[in-house]
Amino acid sequence: MKKVMDNFKDYYPISSEEKTRVFGDKHTYFIFDTNALLDIYRVGKSLSTKILKIIDNYKDQIVIPFHVAEEYHDNMLSVIVGYSNKYDYLAKNLSLEALTKGVISDFELDKFPFIRDILKRHMGDVQKDFAKEMVKEYKYLNSQLSSWNLQNSIASFLDDKILPGFSKEEIADIEKEGADRYKNRVPPGHEDKDKVTNKYGDLIVWKEILRFAKDHQESSIVLVSRDLKEDWITRVHGKKWGPRVELLQEFHKENPNTLMMYTLVEFIRYANTSANIFNANEMQSVEEYTTTEATSRTASRNNSNINMNISDRDFQNLLLLNLLRRSLDREQSDTDNSTQQSASTDKNRDMDSSDDESTKSE
Repeated sequence: MKKVMDNFKDYYPISSEEKTRVFGDKHTYFIFDTNALLDIYRVGKSLSTKILKIIDNYKDQIVIPFHVAEEYHDNMLSVIVGYSNKYDYLAKNLSLEALTKGVISDFELDKFPFIRDILKRHMGDVQKDFAKEMVKEYKYLNSQLSSWNLQNSIASFLDDKILPGFSKEEIADIEKEGADRYKNRVPPGHEDKDKVTNKYGDLIVWKEILRFAKDHQESSIVLVSRDLKEDWITRVHGKKWGPRVELLQEFHKENPNTLMMYTLVEFIRYANTSANIFNANEMQSVEEYTTTEATSRTASRNNSNINMNISDRDFQNLLLLNLLRRSLDREQSDTDNSTQQSASTDKNRDMDSSDDESTKSE
């Protein structure tokens, strides 16, 4: 009689030991999706450089489906221009009143007028710092539009990593199969059934992954994506439990090894454990930026969705609170340094006193 795991292993979560093994296995392949690549532009100059540095450590294990490469190049300019315009707009138009209004409302500071007034007094400096950062990022992205340094760096990184893709006939067959799958809500991709363009993009990428997995049966596969909707992963009461059972079953018909799905943040966090390229605050920033993008579904979903109207209170608050956090981090760092210097001075003074006492006793 067979064991339960022989027939139902795909219903059980992957152990932490297996996750560690897969991530450290040189035979594991990491397959990046479109939004994971586009996020490199979305996180700003300093973080994008570090992301490229950390994923370069896995350059021989990274694979890009051909359809992902197509989507990336279709959306690359819209993401850069969209963010450049947003930075410029915010630097010129985000007023002190707009910054304070949402925060005062969210934290109910009208009930605490003393705290509210302190916030207003200090917000001017925050607004100036904010505008400076927006101008800096605006200039950086505009420089990329003329120099193409970042785009060329990513292009070089993608060399020899892109899969061959499907023929037009194969794409037509996949789309025909997709119509039936979507009707019966068979993952992945049925969450995109109402899209006008690229409706079957997720399914095409999945078919590329399956074909690659079949040709590399000695390897586990990790899909790195930001756009992991419920037609990719199982969620129970809001908690992620890993890839959908249907996908695991389909995958294991082609490859007996492990299939995992990470967000870009999860990938960076795992990779950073040994690389130690990102500090804790930078990791938090990457998570904030990519989570914000996952919620807003901007340029990569639909180029026409780029909105220059800064009426989104949550977006204002996120930007403001991130700047406040950075300001507090700097103040804390200055305080720590001052404390250390003071302690060092006191220690030296004590040592000098001790030397004096020793001299006297001699």
